[in-house]
Amino acid sequence: MRKMKYALRIGIPFVVAAALLMGSAVPTLAKGNVTNTRPTPAVHAVQGKVVWIASDNLSFKIQKNASENITVSVNETTKYYVVPVGRVELAIKNGIIQNEGKDNKSKEKGQPESRLAELSESQIPANWKDNMDWLNRFFKRGQFSDIAIGDKVVARVDTNNLARQVLIIKAPAIQQVKGALSNVTVTSFTITPSNGIPVILSWDSNTSFTLKGLIAVADGKYATAVYNKNTLKALTVNVLPVAPTP
Repeated sequence: MRKMKYALRIGIPFVVAAALLMGSAVPTLAKGNVTNTRPTPAVHAVQGKVVWIASDNLSFKIQKNASENITVSVNETTKYYVVPVGRVELAIKNGIIQNEGKDNKSKEKGQPESRLAELSESQIPANWKDNMDWLNRFFKRGQFSDIAIGDKVVARVDTNNLARQVLIIKAPAIQQVKGALSNVTVTSFTITPSNGIPVILSWDSNTSFTLKGLIAVADGKYATAVYNKNTLKALTVNVLPVAPTP
């Protein structure tokens, strides 16, 4: 029982954060099955991958989907948090909020323990969407400079896309990019994916190339590269004559 309660205290904050990350609600935190008929709130969450950062540190752009980018502005009141997304995913994977929130008595009755009580035990207010100060207790405070191209962010913005809070989910160091090859040289090449944002990578004798139906790496071909985002060094590169059929 002690272990279960400890898991709740650790897991619930990250599952609540995961709801923000996924742009969804946490239905198990509410009492009863009440249909949400409220209008769209003035403050809402937007999320996506960072594709552009302003040099004046006052805005950044995220790619919401394949055809839509959103520019988010910030000011001196904006708060930043670096979210350890691995722990969020672990909490979800382990089903902490779905499975661990039941004591022996409630299991016998087949009824889950009150999610509001679990929130209280985790020091998260019942109105957690409106009162975001609980983030200070669980996540590392950050700053604008923590945002980097490729990171995923969740920003709570007003109707003018001015962010009140920005949750920064750091991109993993090892990433993959697919797209058209160009500017191939003896030390570097460029891959332009479907979103149109080119990635310039270096390569050397340690880079592994796999050529399928080709005898050389050349401009205009299609490539999939695994690379280190911190060094922009290509680790493996698969090259095809043309893009594969979806």
